Amino acid sequence: MLASIFFPRWLFYGLITLIFSLFDVFFVQFMIQVGMGQNLTQKIEAATNFIIGGLTPGSQTHQVVLNLIFVFAIFGVILAVTNRFWLTFILNNLIFIVFGIADQQKLVYRNEAILPSDLSQLSNPFALVSFIGMSAFELIAIFIAGILAVTVLYFLFRRFDSRIKFTKWYIRLPLFLICGLVLFSAQDLYTPGTIPNKVALHFDDTPKPWDTNLDQRDNGAIYSFMRFFDDKVMTMPSGYSKAAIEKIDKKYSKIAKKINKTRKNYLNQQTVIYILSESFSDPRRVPGLTVNPDPIPKIRSLKTKTTSGLMLSSGYGGGTANLEYQALTGLSLTNFLATLTSPYVQLVPGSSYVPNVSNSWSIKNAIHPYLPLVYDRSTVYKKMGFQHFYSLYSPKVKYSSRIGKTPTPAMNLLIKISFCSLIKLPNRNLFRRRPFKII
Repeated sequence: MLASIFFPRWLFYGLITLIFSLFDVFFVQFMIQVGMGQNLTQKIEAATNFIIGGLTPGSQTHQVVLNLIFVFAIFGVILAVTNRFWLTFILNNLIFIVFGIADQQKLVYRNEAILPSDLSQLSNPFALVSFIGMSAFELIAIFIAGILAVTVLYFLFRRFDSRIKFTKWYIRLPLFLICGLVLFSAQDLYTPGTIPNKVALHFDDTPKPWDTNLDQRDNGAIYSFMRFFDDKVMTMPSGYSKAAIEKIDKKYSKIAKKINKTRKNYLNQQTVIYILSESFSDPRRVPGLTVNPDPIPKIRSLKTKTTSGLMLSSGYGGGTANLEYQALTGLSLTNFLATLTSPYVQLVPGSSYVPNVSNSWSIKNAIHPYLPLVYDRSTVYKKMGFQHFYSLYSPKVKYSSRIGKTPTPAMNLLIKISFCSLIKLPNRNLFRRRPFKII
């Protein structure tokens, strides 16, 4: 190897790893500079300043070090497993190039940074890429091209450096354990008082979990992503105990019995239909907008004849599975720690019991006019006690007519049997402040 004439082999490998790890951090930071009207020069400056500022002595921000730690850790795990430096070099860079592109695409289409909970979507990659207009054939072609590119690059590097096996097992094993421990420590990065959290604060970590876009720009996209693996549900409140909960239950059970003595109609003896539609809205509520004729006269008429009102939605457009969770369970996401971003993915699958409004009925079904694996809905509805979950797959919805050229069924259903149903309609409207109604 020519480089060994000028550098010791270990120093050459170290410099190559450092230089391209910095490139990985730079590339990802460059890719996430979207939605702020920046030109190419400004994006490059923002990513460059994040690198240089973080490595400059006396700087007030050293988050780049936190990002590098996890880049090195992933590199070390792959190297310990494969024992091939150049294969590890290619794969590690490929991981962060793909991550940067995926993060940028989610920011463009959803105005939301990529999170660990999004990894559940990888179980159905064809559905995932369909969100950005990529076909299954194109994904397969890119995958095959990627494998060929990795193979060709690896053998080209092998011609430059004939060394095949990188090191001995007694070095690889500690390397794997140390780097694996670093990656495992991500589950405590947001937990105050833990060693990972103290290290992060030492390097100026300033968590902004309420705004993942800003968090990634300020603290680094790679590190911010890893920090969200700390998905502890909530902080235990003061005075919490089984006895305290039983006392509360006893108190409100007495109140309920008193109210029920004079109650004539019971909810579980009625047909209740939940319709959660991110396309439905009342455009007349938009300030300064005049709409004529009334676009929803039937609904407006129904609202005058029954209990009705408005619900303050905590989100719109993207992440609506969180709104489903809140509507069904009555639990606000504000009760949870900020790093728990998707209860359907992070909380429900591991729960032995999921109390929700549908528990009041013995017959209950859910309908969603898209893929059942998105947000792990198949698992969630089963956990919630729904007998059937109808989607675009088995059991498939019977009615699948579409509005115009939209790829998503319109779901104009006539429901004739008594059940509690959740219906999610496609996003087709610019104004998405959603009235919420139980009929």
